[in-house]
Amino acid sequence: MNIKYLLQLLRPKHWIKNFFVFIPVFISGNFFDLSLLKLSFYGFILFCSASSFVYVLNDLVDIERDKLHPIKKKRPLAANLVSARQAILMQALLLALMLFILKLIAFKGSMPLLIYFLINLLYSLHLKHYPVIDVLCISTGFVLRVTLGVIVTNLDISPWLIALTFSLCMLLALGKRRAELSESTNITQRPSLRKYNEESLKSLQSIFVGCTIIFYILYTIFSTSHYQQSMLFFYSSVFVIAGLSRYVLVANSESMIEEPTSIVYQDKFILSCVILWTAYLFLIIY
Repeated sequence: MNIKYLLQLLRPKHWIKNFFVFIPVFISGNFFDLSLLKLSFYGFILFCSASSFVYVLNDLVDIERDKLHPIKKKRPLAANLVSARQAILMQALLLALMLFILKLIAFKGSMPLLIYFLINLLYSLHLKHYPVIDVLCISTGFVLRVTLGVIVTNLDISPWLIALTFSLCMLLALGKRRAELSESTNITQRPSLRKYNEESLKSLQSIFVGCTIIFYILYTIFSTSHYQQSMLFFYSSVFVIAGLSRYVLVANSESMIEEPTSIVYQDKFILSCVILWTAYLFLIIY
């Protein structure tokens, strides 16, 4: 059993998505409350385990399709570097870890996890073949991450934050579909792409760019957590607008990046906006 390939199966690079769990404790001004930070960390581990479980499930379901894809054929299961039995054993270990963590936090956050599993099970088996529904499933997963972060810490949540998270993730998911649409191999691999087209995806992205900016500005105005420095919080919109503008340029270029998480890693301007936004909020909140 090769540990390297088993780790690749879990796709640890994608665990960056699970930092959404920390948003409630960070944005509420409680990041230095060690008890709340510890609970958020448990939530992070839970979603890392849950998302990796889903990735393995997807690879098991799509193993034959992946073998025909120029990039996905290199995945451990498709390349026969890991057996199906080993993959299922890994899933069992992930489930055991999740149950252990849930017991430590008195099973807080169980409901978002169960909904996440249900949506992704349906997604893997059926829903990913339907346009719009496929990206709705992906975006809902990020909302559930934020929701779990709220539940495990017992913090309040703003509806504007939920709306912002959803619209941002819809934008990124649609960008991924646009990049996939440019490759004929992906259309064969993903049946839902046959019902998308470049213009409709571009129009939907324009809608969700606008929604994300509007929801963020409304969140900075109506958030009760930062009423004392509301104008300073409002000015953080500059980094959001700059980062989203750059994302639109990248999404409309010939060298589109298929995976949204890769954009954060590869594009220095977007990465700088994320770092500056985080540092700015840290200064005004703490």
